[in-house]
Amino acid sequence: MLGNFVLSDSSGAVPRFVNDGELPIGITLEDAALRYKEGGGPVTIVYPSEGTALAPDAMAIVAGAPNGDEGRAFIDFILSKEAQEVVAGLGRRPVRSDVASNELLVPLSDVPTVEYDFQWAANNRARLIEAWSDTVLDVQ
Repeated sequence: MLGNFVLSDSSGAVPRFVNDGELPIGITLEDAALRYKEGGGPVTIVYPSEGTALAPDAMAIVAGAPNGDEGRAFIDFILSKEAQEVVAGLGRRPVRSDVASNELLVPLSDVPTVEYDFQWAANNRARLIEAWSDTVLDVQ
């Protein structure tokens, strides 16, 4: 089924393959592809018309952690406008509405999205990993 695919063990290598003309298309993270677009490479970021899941990175403090106050201070810092401006400067989308995304990215409101059921994915993790492993073994 995936005989025409090249599987990479590095998401950062995927946009390089496309940028260098080794592959015509790659599936990778938005910020990884953006680096090549910013560098003037022949890379276009395309979002599936069927939609893509928007899955934000997460932060949490472990209950009873020995450095809980410092953890809360870090979360407050990383959510600050100043820190989110740094995040945006690295090509990631900020979580704050008062911080602009990189101008080379389409506005998030223009990205077709689908719902992602985190609970379902967590409950089916082992089965999904097994199915992926079986698929990868068939390709290699």
